[in-house]
Amino acid sequence: KILPSTQIVILHGRYLAAPAKSGLMMVHIRRARERVLFDRFLYAIRQGEHLSHKSLFPVKVEVGRTGKMILEENDGLLSGLGFDISPFGDDAVIFNGVPDGYPMDAAGVRKMAEDLLQILTEGQSSLQEMMETSTAERLAKLGARSMQDLNSPAEAQRLIDELLSCSNAEFTSSGLRIITILPVEELDTRFSK
Repeated sequence: KILPSTQIVILHGRYLAAPAKSGLMMVHIRRARERVLFDRFLYAIRQGEHLSHKSLFPVKVEVGRTGKMILEENDGLLSGLGFDISPFGDDAVIFNGVPDGYPMDAAGVRKMAEDLLQILTEGQSSLQEMMETSTAERLAKLGARSMQDLNSPAEAQRLIDELLSCSNAEFTSSGLRIITILPVEELDTRFSK
């Protein structure tokens, strides 16, 4: 006899499967992380609060004079989101800390700096709220792409708990589905023959 399990299954590093009252809940991992980060970043931007992950080994990134100027112009926004960036010379910066959930390895920080500069360059919108939402959405996508794989059911459960506490757990900020329920009836149909 197989006992019912409340464990969450991680499928191919892309999906989570967990029992639900009406069937089987499937969660798209990257989109769930994106939603969690979006809500976190939007709150941080609007409230001026953030969670930062400090590095024992800060990472120097060559960004050029223009890139350095863009980062300095957006220092308030970036520090409000949890980035701790210091100028270094004429064309470089030091990443001392990044928002919680972002990688702090040198290659990851360099890639993140490129993406961050692109976001800030394109994000010159006139309406403050639109800029806040757009910035939070882009940073959430960047963060979701750069996060490491889930390694345990406990990490998967934590992600589901964080997702279910979001303002909208079903869809990303751009409208992509995050959760779907496979009803028991549909499963019964698949096994009827």
